[in-house]
Amino acid sequence: LIPGLHFEFQAGYKDGINQQRDTEAQIDYVTPQDVEVEDTFVWARLHQELGNNHQVQYQTYYQLTDRAQEWRTCIGAFLLSKFGVDPEPLGVENSDYCADANLNGTEERFDIELQDTYTWNQYVRTVAGLRLREEKVESETYLDGRYQNVTRSIFGNAEVKMTENWVANLGVSWEDDDFTDDFTAPRIAINRHLGNNQVVRLIYSEAVRSPNIFECEGQQLYRLRNVTFSDLWQGIIGPSAAANPAYAALL
Repeated sequence: LIPGLHFEFQAGYKDGINQQRDTEAQIDYVTPQDVEVEDTFVWARLHQELGNNHQVQYQTYYQLTDRAQEWRTCIGAFLLSKFGVDPEPLGVENSDYCADANLNGTEERFDIELQDTYTWNQYVRTVAGLRLREEKVESETYLDGRYQNVTRSIFGNAEVKMTENWVANLGVSWEDDDFTDDFTAPRIAINRHLGNNQVVRLIYSEAVRSPNIFECEGQQLYRLRNVTFSDLWQGIIGPSAAANPAYAALL
């Protein structure tokens, strides 16, 4: 853009269909479970030189993934077996109860990061920054609604050149989100330069992997629609239960 100011930008879009095989052998698929996925992302980074020994970097990222997976299935015998009822003596087959099911879902992610790099002298250089990430997931089947999680983190690292061949790295990061407790993760590394093309490194670090939204709030509950059933099914289950999609949702 101007001397000392650099800007990078990327964007992409992908649309495709993933053909799926029948994933459950005990039920019948009237239509395939093919998945249609639309994926969009935007990434930008601004790098600013504030001096010979001071740089600041701003970075942002956005991604939207829209997944559509809908199919028609017949599950009469399978559904009874799930409730501990043997369908064979009753003469019930999968075709006695059919409905539409889906695994649709939308995922959004937005990241913004500020990073400051400062060279104090020929022996010490520090990198510190802030990061904010927001995730939104919506799925009727997996989450029964819409969930949002915001993650806040602070990080810092110091590189200390002790001698010509010995370099130490001291770092720490702090992270907190809406679903889990905050945690602090330290990192220490000692580097020994044995030559121009060989380095021996000793590292001690701690890390905690935060669970994602599905791991915290996830479930798998199918809500069946456009239900059709046979007279045999209605006679066994009863007219009110047979016609109630919520009954099949217990699957």
